[in-house]
Amino acid sequence: MSITESDRHRLYQRLETILGPDEATTLMEHLPPVGWTDVATKRDLEHLASEMDSHFDEIDQSIKLLRTSMDLQFAAVHSRIEQFESALRTALTEQGTMLFREQRNNIAALTTVHMALIGVLITVLKLI
Repeated sequence: MSITESDRHRLYQRLETILGPDEATTLMEHLPPVGWTDVATKRDLEHLASEMDSHFDEIDQSIKLLRTSMDLQFAAVHSRIEQFESALRTALTEQGTMLFREQRNNIAALTTVHMALIGVLITVLKLI
C-alpha cells in the first residue's frame, strides 16, 4: 500500500490533536518522505559500494591493458622510426659518396679536356 500526501496530512492532523503541534511535527519529521520500501538500508549501500568497487577494479584492469597496448604500439612506432632514420642515413651517405665520386670524375675529365685544349691552342699559336 502506497502512502499518499493526503494520508500523511491526515496522520499529522490526528497526531496534532493527540500530541500537540510541536510533538506531531517532531514525529512526522522522523518519518521518511516516501514509503519505507523506498528507503535505502546500510545493506543496500554496502552492496552498491561492493558493486562499484568491482566496476572500478574492472576499469583499472582495462586501463592497465590499454596502457600496456599503447606502450607496445609506441615501442613499435619508435622502432620503425629508428629503422627509417638508419635507412635514411645510409642512403644519404651513399648519395654523398656517389656525388663526391661524380664530382671528382667530372673535375678529372674537365681538367683533361682543358689540358688538351691548351695543347691544341699552343700548337695553333706555334703554327701562326
